[in-house]
Amino acid sequence: MNSEEDYDFRNTRWGMSKRDVLTSEPGEPVVQTVTQIGYFTEILDKNIYMAFILENQRLISALYALRDMREKLDDSFKDFEDFKKILTMKYGEPNAGQGDIWADPSFGDEDGLKTLLLDRSKYEEALKQGQILHAAMWRTDRTWIKVALSKMMEGHACGVTVEYKRIQP
Repeated sequence: MNSEEDYDFRNTRWGMSKRDVLTSEPGEPVVQTVTQIGYFTEILDKNIYMAFILENQRLISALYALRDMREKLDDSFKDFEDFKKILTMKYGEPNAGQGDIWADPSFGDEDGLKTLLLDRSKYEEALKQGQILHAAMWRTDRTWIKVALSKMMEGHACGVTVEYKRIQP
């Protein structure tokens, strides 16, 4: 492997062993479990948590999560656009969809989403509560890539993640 195209995420390929993933990154991980290897890093002058996700001791996905908390949702949208721009430069325009979707179909239907999008304060609240997801997605031969703005997890604010997932053969 000697070019960027030879890799699925950073210096790794889907299916690599945990040991190979560990040797692909400099420094010591801040998290190391059976299913995850995590590092703190910096991208676009932003503090990032980077995780490699393992299943059966093999790499199946990876992600970047912005660690900086934003007080204003507009700042989170700017972070989203910064990452989307970089991904678009690398992969072209999103080819697997973009826009707003319900995080869970039980939250509502398409008409409810359209109504929500017309009211900025309700839209922002739905993002903060994790009910909707603002995303852009790409598909390559081997990988699904998604940049998303949404609630990160319980107890956390709305933020940006970039996820890479192996396409099942």
